[in-house]
Amino acid sequence: MSDFYDILKIEFLSTLSLRITAVISNADTVLVFNLYCNRIKCIRRKLDELKNISCLDQKNSTVKKFLVTYKHLLDIYTPMANVVNFLEGSHFLTLSHYSISIIYNISLVPFLQETILFEYDTIKTILAKEISTCTDKELRVLLFDAVKYITVRPPRHTIWRIIPMDIGLSKTFIEISINYLIVIISFFV
Repeated sequence: MSDFYDILKIEFLSTLSLRITAVISNADTVLVFNLYCNRIKCIRRKLDELKNISCLDQKNSTVKKFLVTYKHLLDIYTPMANVVNFLEGSHFLTLSHYSISIIYNISLVPFLQETILFEYDTIKTILAKEISTCTDKELRVLLFDAVKYITVRPPRHTIWRIIPMDIGLSKTFIEISINYLIVIISFFV
């Protein structure tokens, strides 16, 4: 009889470890956004050094490098970030695992997206300050082009091209969950 309980314990632990691994496998979405956020911070820091550069050629070069890097970042991360698919493999998931994966994605990804948008706003502020202090016509045109480009192509992402991924997503999810929880509790009381 003790062998049977040992087998059940092993079965329970292996099932538990597989479920935990499945939940952790959803970390790739968060990892992509974390990497994206860190890259945006990096180019913001490089652009922030623009105020310390006195040579106009270096400033032009820095702004051009910024534009190329920003474009490549969006080209690389936008397709990956827009593939936040909550239903992938859902027919193999239990309800609890599916719920945990949705909560995991809805709670962490919007916070990282808000950090990315904060860095984006900081970049726009840095460029605006540089435009206001710039006296060289060529650099001024380049800075205006940079502002136009990042305004036209912001790092905003959506789920299924419908739901914007921002902090409002987490807030709405929490509000809806609380409302449904109240309804469910009212049926049992």
